[in-house]
This record gives sequence, structure tokens and C-alpha cells, in this order.
Amino acid sequence: MSSRLPLRAVLFDCDGTLVDSEPIWLATVRDAIAALPDGPAITLAFSDIEGQSMARSLEIVEERRGRPLPPTFEAQVRAEMARRFETELQEIPGATAVLRGLRLPCCVASNGPRSKIELL
Repeated sequence: MSSRLPLRAVLFDCDGTLVDSEPIWLATVRDAIAALPDGPAITLAFSDIEGQSMARSLEIVEERRGRPLPPTFEAQVRAEMARRFETELQEIPGATAVLRGLRLPCCVASNGPRSKIELL
């Protein structure tokens, strides 16, 4: 007798499962940092912010900068990221086929804000 419960739904993480937004996010943050007067002195690797929230990622940048970012920095990064998602975001190969082939209810889960997930 099996103790497994029947599968009733599928939950997908968004980034890295359905789409790959993190390279776009990193490029957008790097470009925004480079535009700051002291930007060229700030180094940021993908591994520094991979999987981090926007808030934590910006804290890391501020720590490396040694002072707060401009008040409009986050809003500018989010706006540019949304623009880039429209033209650069790619699905993980096969994601659409998997979703279309499912015969179970499914949904997307993410630690990102809903407004970002809706862009994806």
C-alpha cells in the first residue's frame, strides 16, 4: 500500500524554472551603478546578488559604496529592468511546453514582488 498522496497541483518557482531574469537584473544594476559618479569603483559579481531580494542587493551595493544610494536609484533600476524584460527576457527552454502539457492546476511562486512577476 502506497503512502503517497495523489498529486493535486504543481507550484513553479518563476526565476530559473520558467524564465531567467537574473542576468538581466544584474546587467541593469551594473549599468545603474556605472552611471553613478563613483560607480566605476564599485564591483559587483553575479554571485554577490544572485537569489537576493532587491532590498538586500541594494544594501550590498551601499556597503561597497560606503554611503547610501540616491533616493531614486531603486525606482530607476526597476523601471529599466521592466523595459529590458519586454525585449530581452527568455523562457527556460521547454517551459511553455511543460505548462501547456500539464493536466493539473498550477501556479507560479516567487519571492519577488507581484508587479515584477506580472512582467514576466
